[in-house]
Amino acid sequence: MSDGVRFLDLPPWSQMNFSRNCTVWRDWMSVIATPIATNPEDSVGPSIPQGIELFAAAAPANLSLPANKTEGEFYATIAEWYTYNIFYTWDAAAGQWNQTPDFYQRVLIEPMAACPDEYCEATNQDK
Repeated sequence: MSDGVRFLDLPPWSQMNFSRNCTVWRDWMSVIATPIATNPEDSVGPSIPQGIELFAAAAPANLSLPANKTEGEFYATIAEWYTYNIFYTWDAAAGQWNQTPDFYQRVLIEPMAACPDEYCEATNQDK
């Protein structure tokens, strides 16, 4: 989200609610958590279309297309926001990407607590 420096056409984190629609969050999480067939310890990872859908479900109802952007440009901004936040830093020791702290907390941790049944469904865990 906008932090006052980047992604100024997007609402600030405080206006987003990634727990608003647990079904959309579950569908997003299920893609993130899907194991790769040839390496089940790794996952498919982020999906741009699912990320845009998750963003749209979490956005405030009054979000509108900025006057200075086409619809395609606005979706590209959301895709750029998504990739920036989910591929924030590479942790070579762990062999994985770390998310921005806000993304990790607001998009992963808070919805896990608010949507426990959907989290179990997405990760194929017993409830």
